[in-house]
Amino acid sequence: MISPSLTPPIVKLCCTPLPHSAERDSFHLTQRHEAPVVGPGVASSPLPTMSAPCLPERWPICQPDDTSKGCEEQHVEPGSTTPIRFLLGKRQDLTPSIQRSTVLVLFRFCVYAVIIEFGGSVAHYLSGRYENIEVTEKVSYMTEDIEYKFSLRKRYLGRASFLDLERIKKHRIRALAHAEEIEKILNEGNQIIGIDCEMFEYDHSKTTEIGLGYLTKSGVKSEHIIISDFYHLRNGDRVPDNKDNFIFGKSKIMSWLKAESYIKNKFKDSKYVFGHALKGDLSQLGVKSPGQSRFDTANLHMQLQIAKEGVYTNKKTRLSKISETHTPKLSKTPYHNAGNDIHVTGSVLHRLGNKKYVNLYLGKLNESEFSDRYKDDEINRILLLLPKLNEDLRRFISINKISLSYAISNRNHLEKILSSQQNIYRRMLRYGGKDFWEDKVDLGLVGNFFTLATLAPLQKFT
Repeated sequence: MISPSLTPPIVKLCCTPLPHSAERDSFHLTQRHEAPVVGPGVASSPLPTMSAPCLPERWPICQPDDTSKGCEEQHVEPGSTTPIRFLLGKRQDLTPSIQRSTVLVLFRFCVYAVIIEFGGSVAHYLSGRYENIEVTEKVSYMTEDIEYKFSLRKRYLGRASFLDLERIKKHRIRALAHAEEIEKILNEGNQIIGIDCEMFEYDHSKTTEIGLGYLTKSGVKSEHIIISDFYHLRNGDRVPDNKDNFIFGKSKIMSWLKAESYIKNKFKDSKYVFGHALKGDLSQLGVKSPGQSRFDTANLHMQLQIAKEGVYTNKKTRLSKISETHTPKLSKTPYHNAGNDIHVTGSVLHRLGNKKYVNLYLGKLNESEFSDRYKDDEINRILLLLPKLNEDLRRFISINKISLSYAISNRNHLEKILSSQQNIYRRMLRYGGKDFWEDKVDLGLVGNFFTLATLAPLQKFT
């Protein structure tokens, strides 16, 4: 028989929140006595009264008249403050549940703290992103470590229409050196072999003609080969069809394999090679080899024109136009025939390899004429650039909120302006001072700065 005194009392614990501390202090614990379940024949006896200190305050006990559905029966072991819940006849300690609740509360607290901190950072960023530059600017002026909202960029003059006198002299020396080199090669009895080819205008992988030239001191000879594999492929839409119009001999007809072997054998020991737009022909026929001295009439004529006219260009002239200049007797040759083209190219090279002819073609260098022409051209280019320089200076002063006098007197500002525009200012000083330029144009803000640009800028500020 189980003794009634050993049976734990049954109390009601409420899951509703605790009242405020003032109310909780006056909240008195009560208990509802119920008859314990005992064995047969055991009389029920009243349960002993349990004192309030047995339970923690955070677990309120339902009043006798409490009908809340949230209440459930809890057992408290005698002498213990930890309630034990009986669910489905199983004994369960409430301590792990309390620990889980505590961890959950701490986790939520951490999450809220992170959200608040992140939100504050975002708000601070959004509120300060447009003020950041202003703050930095104010601090920068105090420390003289200036950070600009608008920085000047370097401006450059447009491409010169004419070369200066020194460059013209260098091009003339180079042109004469090329002529002397070719003349020396031919005078030593060497042969310069030339190559030209024509391709089908709609498929450049198909070579239809090949022209071979042989230049010696006495003149040029040429050879024309028609590729039988592609004889039926005729040009005429984009370039003239002159496949059958070789005028410097009789054409040879070969298959591609035979022609390829024939050409490579000719170029096997070639030391000197010539042609017009030579690089493409050598690649097309696969006869390019290291150690070759190559003479391209397109490049030679272009350099000769620069030396003669003092005007830089990178445009290459057609063979027919070059022939009109240097070999006018051959200007009516049927071009776009590989044999004819290489023959005319060899004749042009023969003229360009004559130092006396090149000297005569260049003529006497009129230094004053070329100098004045270059000076006028550069002054005009500077005048075209001045409005852009003034606009840059206006924006620099306005956006950075500084005055003109402060920009001139402050070393950092002045150094910034001169370092970005001194390449133009120095060119201006070549031709005259402020009075010279004011006679031509309103200098604006540039007039306050360009006279300070010297070969040793800002020397008086250091």
